[in-house]
Amino acid sequence: MATRNAVTETRKRKFVDAIAPRPRTQTEYKRRVQFITNSSAFLAKEWLNATEGTPAYGRVLKVLHELRNLGETLDTFRKPRPGLLAEWDEIRDRFRRRHNAFNEFLSRYAYVPALHYRLETGTWHFGTVSARRRGSVIKVNDSGLTITIDEATVIAALLRLAASRELYKVRLCENCRKRWLVCNRPTLDKFHSQKCRENFYAKSRDYHDRKAANQQAYRERLKRRARAERPKCAMTLQPPWNEQSR
Repeated sequence: MATRNAVTETRKRKFVDAIAPRPRTQTEYKRRVQFITNSSAFLAKEWLNATEGTPAYGRVLKVLHELRNLGETLDTFRKPRPGLLAEWDEIRDRFRRRHNAFNEFLSRYAYVPALHYRLETGTWHFGTVSARRRGSVIKVNDSGLTITIDEATVIAALLRLAASRELYKVRLCENCRKRWLVCNRPTLDKFHSQKCRENFYAKSRDYHDRKAANQQAYRERLKRRARAERPKCAMTLQPPWNEQSR
């Protein structure tokens, strides 16, 4: 029996290595994980921008807010504040009930297993697709593949991001508060277009002061660079002979 289990496990490992070779370096592993999370954020962003105002959009938005709230509560268990220790059991029980209710809500979505491939790396990735189309449906191009996205697909993408604690990668534009974007750098990726970026900072109180200061600093850098590149004065040539030796 033990031999049969060992053979089965070996076959499973060979199958997994065949469809999804294990990363050989830490960099390759991080790159693969980043590809999956960025793809999930991209699918969610495209669908949210295309379906604004629909009932499906409202349902997905509620799921996104609930995931963020649950994540924030989960963080309090990792770093509890002293003032919460007295009611710790109540907070934990309330979180458990809320989490169970959320899972009950997710049970309305049905999925089937599926593989998708990447030609540039020759690998497969395992995932799930919705068993039946639900809500608004769009098609997008992701890494050369045309993917059909519906409400259930976006829910699955948000769940993957929440599980990796990267839900921040899907966010609204800070300026118009209407368009969604993929955020890889939380402190920098805030706007969906250059126009929104300029409009946002133009409305800030200290924008003109900061812009003037930046322009002055830029001109100073140009002056320093010009002085550094200016050719030095020619050195005074000394006669190659000694006048006294003549």
